[in-house]
Amino acid sequence: MPHERTLSEILLNFGDQLKNDLKKCVPATVTAVYPSRQTVDVVVATLGVVFDELGTAIQEPPVSFSDVPLGCLRGGGFVVWLPVTVGDGVLLVFSDLSADSWRSGNGQPTPPGWVGKHTTDSPFALPMFQYDSAMFASPGSDPSKIIIGKDGGTAQIKISASDIELGGSSAAVALSTKIDSLINLLVATPYTPTLVGLGTFFSALTSWQMANWPVSSTTGSATAKSA
Repeated sequence: MPHERTLSEILLNFGDQLKNDLKKCVPATVTAVYPSRQTVDVVVATLGVVFDELGTAIQEPPVSFSDVPLGCLRGGGFVVWLPVTVGDGVLLVFSDLSADSWRSGNGQPTPPGWVGKHTTDSPFALPMFQYDSAMFASPGSDPSKIIIGKDGGTAQIKISASDIELGGSSAAVALSTKIDSLINLLVATPYTPTLVGLGTFFSALTSWQMANWPVSSTTGSATAKSA
């Protein structure tokens, strides 16, 4: 004997099915990378759930997407490229309307590739999300700085309001304007192998150093100073 449902149950089930058909964004895991096309293959990282006519929850199998455009920071001809690898987490964002025609065009407004709305068509993968056990280590020691480089590695660029640190060396990074100024001083200052000549030379060198690059500006980690 069929199970009879009330009108409210029918409408509730319809609403659930409608929500299942609406796609916005979902975490996913990279399964393949195509740098020449700037796309990735991914598998959705959270399983979908549907309900049968008795209200029993049924988990759907993992869903995969192929050749998904990989998002990256870009503008004015500049780009920040991240070497995404298999196993990385991404946020899979679905376009409200098909973006196929726009992608194959020149940036001008175009009709959608097809007229479906809120579907799994035209996803984009944003490489900025990962599960909690893969939390970054580097920001813990320098949370107030911009950090560029391999997480936990020594070959990093760290930017604060006052300096730029390059790598893990304790040596200061030389600015070309400072070095040019020093070389010009060495060329212009005559040196004679006498105590008087040596004193004149080091006096000029010390005056330049105090005026251009005081000791306090080179202490600490490797920094590129603005003054």
